[in-house]
Amino acid sequence: MGAGAAGGAVSLLVFTWLLTAGTFDLGRSSFSSNFYDVQAKAFLAGKLSMPAAVLSIEGITIHGRSYMYFGPFLAVLHLPFVGVDGSLSGHLSGVSMVVAYVIALIGLSRLLWRARPLAGREGPVNKGEMVFVAIAVLGMSAGSILLYLGSDTSVYQETDLWAAALAILSISVGLDLLTAPTRRRAAALAALCLSVCMVRLVVGLGVLALTLLVGGAHLASRSLRDRNGGAARLLSSSGLVVDEPRAGIGIGLLASAFGTLGSYALINEAKFGSAFGLPLKHQVLAVDGLNGAYANYAATHSSFNSLNFLPTTLSWYLRPDALDLSRLFPFVNFPPRIWVVGAVRFAGLNPSSSLSATMPLLIVLAVLGLGGLVLPGLCAANRGQASLLRRFRPIFLAMAIGCIGTLTYAGIANRHMGDLFPAVVVVATLGATLVLRWLNGRLVVMIAVSTLAVLGLAASIWINFDLGLINQRIASTSIPGSERAAFALFRISTFHQMFSSPLPQITRGGNVPRKVPLGWLYVTANCSGLYQAGQGVWYGIERTKAAGHHRIELVLPTRPERRILPVLVSGETPGSVDVVGIRTFPHRRYQVAYLSENYGKFFSQHEWTGSLVLQAPSSGTVNLDVTIDSSPHVELRQVNVAVNGHSILNERLEV
Repeated sequence: MGAGAAGGAVSLLVFTWLLTAGTFDLGRSSFSSNFYDVQAKAFLAGKLSMPAAVLSIEGITIHGRSYMYFGPFLAVLHLPFVGVDGSLSGHLSGVSMVVAYVIALIGLSRLLWRARPLAGREGPVNKGEMVFVAIAVLGMSAGSILLYLGSDTSVYQETDLWAAALAILSISVGLDLLTAPTRRRAAALAALCLSVCMVRLVVGLGVLALTLLVGGAHLASRSLRDRNGGAARLLSSSGLVVDEPRAGIGIGLLASAFGTLGSYALINEAKFGSAFGLPLKHQVLAVDGLNGAYANYAATHSSFNSLNFLPTTLSWYLRPDALDLSRLFPFVNFPPRIWVVGAVRFAGLNPSSSLSATMPLLIVLAVLGLGGLVLPGLCAANRGQASLLRRFRPIFLAMAIGCIGTLTYAGIANRHMGDLFPAVVVVATLGATLVLRWLNGRLVVMIAVSTLAVLGLAASIWINFDLGLINQRIASTSIPGSERAAFALFRISTFHQMFSSPLPQITRGGNVPRKVPLGWLYVTANCSGLYQAGQGVWYGIERTKAAGHHRIELVLPTRPERRILPVLVSGETPGSVDVVGIRTFPHRRYQVAYLSENYGKFFSQHEWTGSLVLQAPSSGTVNLDVTIDSSPHVELRQVNVAVNGHSILNERLEV
């Protein structure tokens, strides 16, 4: 395990750097990073519902109460911390994701050692094997979707990372229960099954299937232990034979699987009034029309899952060209569009690459591993290795079941590849160990293959790191405007240092480009503003007053004024007016507030959004730096108010 720890340590360092944007501050927060913390506080109050203002577009409203569709497991993990110190709310996701990543590293290392006999290794571990395991753990973590998931501390990527990590650990435990079962390992698999299902049911169904298959294998192997009939041969060929079957373990695993389903159904019933499924028609994002495509789909379709999506999702996640290369740092980007197979309507097509484009080395190994599963007799050196190869068949089948929900979902997103990754891990592990055995004693071939493997590993790490940077510094709606601008200017500066040609991916004046890769730049016709393409929106990078940037020196009223006094009004068309105002309190305290008619249109309310109450200087003069984006060429309403360079109010509203 020491070799796995060495490779994992390097991988964890890269992951933490990306997760914290190079600051190593695990307390960074973003939109939705407080969801599990607020849910934990609701648990302490004996409630499942949460404040609608916290959930925002992700809330599902049932009988006037708002619920989140994410499972309760991670909220329970956060509970001890927010219960002791409420100020930690919104700042725990970074630590949580590091823990999840470590769990994934442990699972990968355990699985590689469990597959060691396939490489013909039974005796003491040599240095070559230790190097192999260290590099394999590094490649299967930092060179995979796991690294990309560390690009944001949002609830989405925290959930996906935990689900993938727990599923990977479940694979190694499930293999243990087929080869060397113990009650402790059975209890571990049962706990993992419950945990994954309570994090993300789509992935949890794979672990649930694994639990059922392993439990059934114990019961079937015990009843057919001394028989040689067709049923026994079928059990052997399927890999479900257990050398030392235990009826107690089998019954316990089956009971835990059904108990997990029952627990999920009870919680879902308490929230949404149905044992399974999510009433996404009642989601704020669908009801209030913030995302037109999503709202239209929810209004016209009864389900978000269908086999009609499978040709598009399967072909997209496997296509090898799902990357957009550029001369702008970091030189790799998401494709500008996703190609849909047939006349199928999706609820959402977010920027995404593919498994084969981001993990070429793992996919090659996975193909070899699939060959080992299909033809174990040809790929194994002896009967014992063939038997071990067959043990991976039910594990791969179970993880493939965990892919069905994602492959039939009415949406594509890069983070969804985390749901598919456990299935890739199973066969990629087989492929890696089989290659190690085939290269044994072939020095020249080993050097050539090792060189190609190192290049593939470097490419995989670079691609996933780059896409993570693109997501974190460009696509994310949570990144502060100053950081977004700094990264854009760094990309421009780096290009001019490397090339003498004109800057690519930039448009000046005229119509705003549509469906362009993330990070494209747009300069207004009168050079009043520089904008950058985000995920379906354009963000202001640099602005003049004509583009909504105002510097205001404000003398506060000497008397407290409970009413909000308008300071700046932007917009002339009825229904699209933005107002920044000020409210004063005794002892020279004040609050900056914001009101948008556009916001009220979507949420059926016209309420002021206020900053924290601040202390004014003795002079009573406050310098405000206000940015309001409401230009017709900008598809994002953004209001930012800063005092002395510190942002005190930051509202971003998609329109």
